Formats: sequence, C-alpha cells, structure tokens
Amino acid sequence: MSLTLDKLDSHLFKCADIIRDAVDSTDYKEYILPLVFYKAISDEFEKEREDIVSEYGEDFAHQAELYDVPVIPEGYLWDDLRQVSDNVDEAINEAFEELIAKNPDLEGIFKTSYVDPEALTDDRLTKLLEHLDTVDLDRDSVPPDMLGEAYMDLVRHFAEEEGKSGGQFFTPPHIVRLCVRLVDEFEDGMTFHDPTVGSGGMLTEAAQYYQREQDGDPSKLTFTGQEINPDIAAIARMNLALHALNGEIEREDSLLNPAFTDGEQLERFDRVLANFPFSVDWAKSDLQDDKFGRFDWHEKLPRADRGDYAFIMHMAEQLKDPEKGDERGGKAAIVIPHGRAVPQA
Repeated sequence: MSLTLDKLDSHLFKCADIIRDAVDSTDYKEYILPLVFYKAISDEFEKEREDIVSEYGEDFAHQAELYDVPVIPEGYLWDDLRQVSDNVDEAINEAFEELIAKNPDLEGIFKTSYVDPEALTDDRLTKLLEHLDTVDLDRDSVPPDMLGEAYMDLVRHFAEEEGKSGGQFFTPPHIVRLCVRLVDEFEDGMTFHDPTVGSGGMLTEAAQYYQREQDGDPSKLTFTGQEINPDIAAIARMNLALHALNGEIEREDSLLNPAFTDGEQLERFDRVLANFPFSVDWAKSDLQDDKFGRFDWHEKLPRADRGDYAFIMHMAEQLKDPEKGDERGGKAAIVIPHGRAVPQA
C-alpha cells in the first residue's frame, strides 16, 4: 500500500507520544525534527550509495560530490544507531557531531543534546528510533515534496502542542499559498528571499508552486532566508534540505545585521516573501544613518516600537530594480498587520 501524506503525518505525530512527559512539550520539536531529518538523509544516502557501488564499484562511492544529500560517515548510518542499546543519547549526539564534521555546511543545524533530559532514557530513545525506522524516507519511497509537507505539518503540530498557533515561525498554509500566487510567473534562475524566514514555509511553497503550476524545476531556483531565532533557523535549514532546494539560511536580525549583502549594498532578489513579527521594537537609534539607505523614505523614521514599517522598507530595498542596473524588477508579498497604512515612497 502506497504511503499517503495523512499516513506519513500520523506516523511522525506518534513520535511525540513516545517522548511525552520525558521532555517539556515546548521542546518536542528540538528532539524529534533532527531525528526525522537524520533518518531521511541516511535513507537517501544509503540508497544512492548502493546504486553507485552497483554501477561503479566501492572505491568510486567514496566521492562526496556524487551525492545529493549530506554524506553519512561510516559507522553512523541509521541502522548503526539502531544497534546501540546502552547510552543511546550519547550515540545520537555523536552521530550528529560526526555528520557535521563530514559536512561542515551543516554547522549549527543541530542545537539539542539528547543527554540533558534525565527522563529521555535508553528505552524511550530506542522506541523512538524503532518507530521512525518502520517507514523508509528515501526519495523513492517518499517524494521530497511530500516529506517536506509532512515536516511542516509536524512543525504546526508541535506549535499546537505548545498551545499556540506557531505564528512566530509558521504561517498558515492558505496564507503562504496566497502570497506565492501573488508574485507568480517564475523563471529558471530566479532568486527567492525571506528575511524573517521562520521554518521556511514561504520558500518551500514557492518551490512546490513552480513545479506544480508551471511544470518548472525548483533546482534551478535559489532560496535564501534569515531568521533571528537559532532553533527555528535550524528547522528552516533542515526544511530546505528535505526539499532538496539550493539555498542558504542565515541566523541574525535582518534589520540590525542583514546577512545577504554585496559590498555596500543589500543583495537584491527577484521575489521576496515574508510574514514578519508584528509590532516589535526595532533598533531605530542604531539605524538612523543606515549604510544601506533602507530607511530614508521620509524625513522622520518609524517609531522605535513600529518595527512593521522598518521591515517593509528593508524588503523594498531587497527587491531587484532596473534603475539600479538589474535586468528586471522584483516583486514582494508581505503579510502585515491590519489597520495601519503602508508608508509611501
């Protein structure tokens, strides 16, 4: 029987039941999402490696550039983890450390130590590993778009477990789809950016839309984002990897420390999609004389407690502009709070 999204969702949701009461519900995502990610890339790596060995031989299979996923170090495949019966928490930590050592671009993607919670015993972790093992997550078994959607469903599920909407890092799907449709007509080579990327839903929906509605190849697009929360930034990075998308997620405050710059200018993009945090304070005093010229629309800057306007101005500066030498102009879809006028240029 083929695996449906509902069945995959149900399978992943059960992970929370296994560690319930062992860790706080607000921390479920910190312990489950990395393991789902590890299982998926391990399954795909193992499948790709078997194909390479079968066609070219064992020695050829050691070349990291042959793989479409991070390379799993020898001795740290998913099945190797399952063989551990004592100090399972230490084994999981070690597996993540070795994975990062083999793939330095994953540095910072895993934030949690499985050793810390005393109630996260060998028995619970073994049950969690065995449960995840019952479904193959390689790309032949689960297409990247389905796995990515299930991953986002899991993020939303954990937000609900916390008793909140998850709006600080998760935008409702119908809003995401609307934003993407508003800036459609994508082309190969286009760049997409979300300066408050959260868990990456805007970017992954744009990729899926290009494939679904325009019969395009998402691998020919580039996706970038910035997120101030390190744990959520890690989720966004895993989400892009699960969707097999080209791109980069940086962690920092987009207003105070924009990560995507080209010399003295902000990098400009074909499409900007964002749902920024509403009504937050912004560093007005530090950005009075912004070197990127983002906040010069009017003689008076937005109030220090009106970060909404500052985010909008920041994103306007991130759009491609023919008057600045770009071949075409960019488009943005931004979710903003109701009841406030957008400042005019």
